[in-house]
Amino acid sequence: MVEEGTPLGSTPRRRGSRGKGGKARSNPGPTDHSQAEAALNDASSRERSKDPNDSLANDTLLEKHSVKKDGGVGGSPGKNVGKSDTVDTNDQPPARNKKWRKKTKKNRPAGDQSESGEPSTSAKEANGAAEVIHTADVKDKGVVSDKPTTNDKSAGGNKGSFNGKANAKAIGSDKPSDNPKKKPKKKNAKEKKGDKEAAVEMNDKFKQKPHKPAMQEPFGGVIRNRQRHWGLDSALPMEITQYASPNRNRSKYSDNWRQAAPAPPAPEPVDRPLTFVTNEGKVDHIHFVNAYEHNADGGKGDKVLAEFELCQPKTAKKKKREDKPVPNKKQPPRQDESYVHPDDQVVLRRPVFAPFLSPRDIEAGLKDGSLQRGHLRINKRNRSEAYVTADGLDRDIFIFGQRDRNRALNGDVVAVRLVDVEKIWAMKKEKMRLRAEAKKDEHDESESQDGLDEEIEKNKPKYCGEVVGIIDRQWNQTFAGILYVDRPQSNQNQKENGGRASRLVWFKPTDKRTPLIAIPLHLAPPDILTNAESYETHILTACILRWPIDLNHPFGQIVQFLGPIGSLPAEASAILTDNSINDNQFPKEAIQNLPKTPWKIPAAEYTKRRDLRETRIFTIDPSTAKDLDDAVHVIKQDDGTFEVGVHIADVSYFVRNHGALDKEARERGTSTYLVDRVIPMLPSLLCEELCSLNPGVERLAFSVIWKMDSEGNVLDTWFGKTIIRSCAKLAYDDAQSVIDGKGLPKTQVIMYQRRSSIEEDIMTLFKLSQHMRKRRFDNGALTVGSIRLSFQLGADGEPNDVWVYELKEANRLIEEFMLCANISVAQKISSTYPDEALLRRHEQPNERKLDEFVKLADKLGFHLDGSSAGSLQESLHAIEDKDALAVLILLAIKPMQRAKYFCTGSMDISKYRHYALNVPLYTHFTSPIRRYADVIVHRMLEAAIQGKDSCGYSLEDVKGITDDCNRNSDNARNAQDQSIDLYLARYLYHLEMAQGPIVRSAIVVGVVADAFDIMVPEYGIEKRIHTDALPLQSFKFDAASFALDVYWKKGVPVISFMNGEEEDIRSADNMDDEDGVRQANIPVATASEVQSLPNETIEASSGLQRFEVFTKFDVIVQTNMHRTPPVVNVYPINPFAPWP
Repeated sequence: MVEEGTPLGSTPRRRGSRGKGGKARSNPGPTDHSQAEAALNDASSRERSKDPNDSLANDTLLEKHSVKKDGGVGGSPGKNVGKSDTVDTNDQPPARNKKWRKKTKKNRPAGDQSESGEPSTSAKEANGAAEVIHTADVKDKGVVSDKPTTNDKSAGGNKGSFNGKANAKAIGSDKPSDNPKKKPKKKNAKEKKGDKEAAVEMNDKFKQKPHKPAMQEPFGGVIRNRQRHWGLDSALPMEITQYASPNRNRSKYSDNWRQAAPAPPAPEPVDRPLTFVTNEGKVDHIHFVNAYEHNADGGKGDKVLAEFELCQPKTAKKKKREDKPVPNKKQPPRQDESYVHPDDQVVLRRPVFAPFLSPRDIEAGLKDGSLQRGHLRINKRNRSEAYVTADGLDRDIFIFGQRDRNRALNGDVVAVRLVDVEKIWAMKKEKMRLRAEAKKDEHDESESQDGLDEEIEKNKPKYCGEVVGIIDRQWNQTFAGILYVDRPQSNQNQKENGGRASRLVWFKPTDKRTPLIAIPLHLAPPDILTNAESYETHILTACILRWPIDLNHPFGQIVQFLGPIGSLPAEASAILTDNSINDNQFPKEAIQNLPKTPWKIPAAEYTKRRDLRETRIFTIDPSTAKDLDDAVHVIKQDDGTFEVGVHIADVSYFVRNHGALDKEARERGTSTYLVDRVIPMLPSLLCEELCSLNPGVERLAFSVIWKMDSEGNVLDTWFGKTIIRSCAKLAYDDAQSVIDGKGLPKTQVIMYQRRSSIEEDIMTLFKLSQHMRKRRFDNGALTVGSIRLSFQLGADGEPNDVWVYELKEANRLIEEFMLCANISVAQKISSTYPDEALLRRHEQPNERKLDEFVKLADKLGFHLDGSSAGSLQESLHAIEDKDALAVLILLAIKPMQRAKYFCTGSMDISKYRHYALNVPLYTHFTSPIRRYADVIVHRMLEAAIQGKDSCGYSLEDVKGITDDCNRNSDNARNAQDQSIDLYLARYLYHLEMAQGPIVRSAIVVGVVADAFDIMVPEYGIEKRIHTDALPLQSFKFDAASFALDVYWKKGVPVISFMNGEEEDIRSADNMDDEDGVRQANIPVATASEVQSLPNETIEASSGLQRFEVFTKFDVIVQTNMHRTPPVVNVYPINPFAPWP
């Protein structure tokens, strides 16, 4: 094994060492191609299944792909080739005398690189209409050493003529051509000089000293199929074989093409280079052999030492594409017919996926509306289902199956073509029907199917689609998981694989939405085969290199070794890996231009900015905060109005547009707040010193100052750059103490101002915020209370205690003014730059899910109005039973969408609205230290107040920025939630070890046909319990009352029956706490809040227990630390079995 944190790359190999089949091995990192010929021969000698799901066939083809030499594992990213570049492994010419000659063929994309990573020699030299296919040094016993070359299809191709330098025009000849219609041109002295230079360059290419070549008879005439022509020069021995156009595919060769007749005597040398003519393009494939040893006896032919081929492009066939009939409307015509995506280049069998469209076709489709653009979300519970949120549609696009997802990964920005909903939904229903029948047969249960068809039909989508291109993907994306020698979930016969030594190992990501990744052995740890069991208990990281069009699994390589499963550092690192969180040090180029500390504001800034150093400004933040990016002040005016200011750290002053630090900040996108630490978006020098609004120091700020009346109504607004000096750093608890009438703590440090004045300012701001909050909810805003877990960590980093973090009135005080600042800035930049402004919107809830929630609440006796955010808030607020309200709020979150950044010019103005806040325009301005979107908004606001015609960004620029910000924001939120889950699992594990089994009360929050959802209020754990995982005699679903009747097997404890595969049912599509709508990712209620809920209904005689919404029952909570990530299992207690 290797040490933790050790980066793993390709296994070092000695350059030039020989592998099986005679091919040389190089050390090109992730694109090594060792054992290529052996793999191809091995694959071609075995009869394979045509079933795309056959594992043995897939493994063979995966290995065959993994050793392809065209760009390594997956080919050369970013290079496009046409169909003519496809390699057919059956096209190898027969080698009747392998002792003397052996040759393999190679087809490399245009402009490709050699295996060493540098452009090949032929690619550098070739500038004509020739395609250099392969160069090989052949030595004794047919050993081949690769010297890869590249093809070059220049526009100068003329009649298929070739010379040693692959010029566009054929080198002339002094003798008449075999073509009587074409007279040879006489050459002047300049042309003859060019011919000599061409010959010299050819000699150099083959590492031969330049000679004056002997006179050579010209080649040409009507060349017949497979007719061979010889030319020999005593100084530069060369065999040239020409093939006519009908044999371009080279699927068959003459049986004796490897046998060479004795070389003819060399003619007298003359001062002319070797030349040949190809008869107006009729010859398109020429085989060159040079540097061979002449066999004097003539019986076995000549021993070849070096050879290569030239292939003329199929220029004639390209014209036929123009005459193709126009495709039907369902398949828009492709404008770029020559485009082939790198993953679509090599096809070894029938493709599994559809080829990607070219970027030009995608752009055209997005403009004319035939394609839709959006982020892909893969269902955690069912990987075969995915959704794309498209700006141009009112509902999500449903993507069914891996084939229609077309190799896209979760979080990718994809281009989608809409397809027939009825056809897709029929396939979906058939799959669910077969699955239900399989479950019934497997468990031999008389389960009821009542309501199953109804449940399927009510989930029918409005749009279905297929992915036709991946527009954007997370840069440098890696995955955490486990490495296996045998393919996971394969049967024993497939694992044995017929005794064949596998050249692949398998990486299984912990995120079930990511497919298995095939790892070639040379890209895996060197001891994987000898230490396989140890690797199955450790966490590694891997990346995807390529996903071929004809394989179900992508290729990848191992990147890093994290540590053993269950280790807190390893699990924490895995969370960062899975969410693409950059935890590396900031590069030197990003921080080298930052000013040194102690730093003083330049004198020029005092003349440009409004001086607020004497104004009573202070900050209110969490007690542990180090990056203070917002401050407030309030001054009562003589006319009874109030001047209220929000001052935000001027980060854009230090983070210059398009600089190295700006690029780094965009890649990170946001700060990530974990249980044990914060991973910042900007260097600590900026976050904690230069930009942080620390008390007693002068700082640059961007301020929004309002004139308000006594009820917080905005009368006037001022935006501008300022210089401030905070007088106090207050915590929320300090401000809350003032609100509660206790005043500021005596230990609180106050600078330059009186303590009583700050206390008075806090109360003034609190009263104004109350008016503003009430008015906001009266106007239709929505909030669903969010409660997060907080942990107390010991010296060893392990959690010692957990409690609920409660929001106080001081939190809401700051929240109201931050919301007001964001709304004011959104109005300013959108009115100034209506097509380029970066705003934030919150879509309306999923209509189907919201209707289901309202109907469910109505059946439970609670009438809710979901017609608007305000009406829903009013309905929830009217419920007096706090116990039921806690469950209903949890259910209300499920239909909600996450708020997203967007560019104003990318959609209709009717879609700008923020649903939860119930405001037409909203953005993020108040946290530039931890959010990159705020930095962009600062720059736009500065351009707006300066009266500039442009904000500095185009519409496409802003769209790209919003894509990055949305992805990074989601990743940071997911990492934060997973960090809480990890520490909660550690806490419960230690609690169980110390106190024994953990028995807690749970509440049913949802019921479906064959499962029920529960929540453990004390810890905020949500799980879905499937009936097939319980020791039941049978079960019955009552669709009318949303109840599930289960009949237990008496005497069988659940804990000994379940396999720990419960599903986490927390929804990722809920509202954002950064918009003032607190997100209940970890909804928590105290035990006392649920004591009035009804207990379960139990019938002892039949073993019946009924589960319906609001039912309270006992469960056992256990933690499985042997899985990654650790799993908190919740087991319903069988009331008819021994108590645990």
